[in-house]
Amino acid sequence: MGTNNQPHHLESLVLQYKTDKNRYVFNLSAKKKSVSRGYTDAVSLIESYPVRNRNCRIVRGRISLKAGHGQLPFQPVPDPVKPVKLYTKPRYLSEISPCIFSNDEEFHVTKYAKGFLERHRDTIYSVDKAIVVNYDRLKIETPYGIASIDDLSTGCKTLLNILYLMDSGIKGEALVNVDEAGNNVLRRILDLVAGSNISLYITHDTDCIDNRYSFILNGKELQDEMEFTDVIWEDDTEDG
Repeated sequence: MGTNNQPHHLESLVLQYKTDKNRYVFNLSAKKKSVSRGYTDAVSLIESYPVRNRNCRIVRGRISLKAGHGQLPFQPVPDPVKPVKLYTKPRYLSEISPCIFSNDEEFHVTKYAKGFLERHRDTIYSVDKAIVVNYDRLKIETPYGIASIDDLSTGCKTLLNILYLMDSGIKGEALVNVDEAGNNVLRRILDLVAGSNISLYITHDTDCIDNRYSFILNGKELQDEMEFTDVIWEDDTEDG
């Protein structure tokens, strides 16, 4: 195998599985990321690593695990995969309305919607461990005592604002900023908006962008999470 000009001498490459779309999914140890590659790109990636730094090999054109690592797992990909639409810069948003950038401010409207908080009380509890104890006065009970509904975390408010948009049956495309949603909430949001008319605005890298979802990033199909990371870094460089 060709191992000249190796940039990966301190990294390891782990081939995790092959999909029914003839794509190979690898884990890059140094970046703590999974990437998906078609056959040709997978061969190039494998050959760019020293033999001792990878668990896979190419024998007579066939990609497999090295001896002693067992059979290469096969994992089907759900078809069709409903995409999640992501945007990383305001310049891509000219035709999208409404755009919710401050979830704290938007929640001042959401919380007064008739019956909304009661319908989604389980969501409030599952995210913030808060129970609405007075719907008229908008009071909640938390592990720390009685508080106002406004004291919910911004991540919880983000999820509730998205649920409110869905309950309202909006037409056209809407956008919600998810920058302040932690990974536990963001995964729920991804499941919720996949295939819907609600897009997400995000300006930071996250482990939630992975092979479990299909993404449209700034109007183009996202190939894998490494491409997302590259776009985030490019945006940061432009802003800097």
